[in-house]
Amino acid sequence: MIYSYSLFKKNEVNNVLELLMGLEHFLVPTQFSSDEVKRSRRALEDYGVEAVKAKHPLGFFLFAEEVEYEIDLTGEEYCGLSAYFDLGAGTGILVSFFENLSKCDMEFGFVSTESEYESCNRVKASFTGCSIESWVGKDISQYISGLYWLTYISKSVAQRLGININKVALFSESASTFNSGHLMKFYSSPLEWEKYRQRLDEASEELDGVFSKRLVLEQLENVESIQAFEQVIDNYE
Repeated sequence: MIYSYSLFKKNEVNNVLELLMGLEHFLVPTQFSSDEVKRSRRALEDYGVEAVKAKHPLGFFLFAEEVEYEIDLTGEEYCGLSAYFDLGAGTGILVSFFENLSKCDMEFGFVSTESEYESCNRVKASFTGCSIESWVGKDISQYISGLYWLTYISKSVAQRLGININKVALFSESASTFNSGHLMKFYSSPLEWEKYRQRLDEASEELDGVFSKRLVLEQLENVESIQAFEQVIDNYE
């Protein structure tokens, strides 16, 4: 699966929804639901986007022909848009989709395979009789969550977090200033991520304002209980 995540100021949510409705037909949502269960999906045209948003103030799912969207409205300052594509989605479609999203004053975002995202931001541990896992690195007030196949960093976020875009661009295959931010592609295809991951992990360690999972893993090396695991994770969620 190809995973895309985009972060916007909460006052941009209407613009984001309007943009989704104006994409190419196979990306335009036609159904919605409060969960991912197929039988609970309803036709979007029977309700309208505004009514769906009003009925689900914490977020909802939208479904198009070739992509599933998740709108997260639980944050006080930001809203999140996750998009799930099949692995066979063309790189041109993915880049175009992301370029369109950047028109809505995106703060930060990325596109990667689900496996690459887990490699960057999921940690796991096993203890006697049980195991535990968690997502880390998503606190935009401290850092961006990482560098991925396609990564967008707004000018305001780069300035606030002290991210040197010129240094980041040195690791990329292509970089451009797009709308109010910087769009970088680090390799030709998202499916090639394993060949480049070590290099980007090392870059993340060196760069200010970029999260590195290795910092968490180092602190988890001698953890012997779930409670100790959670104490470490609390600092990096």
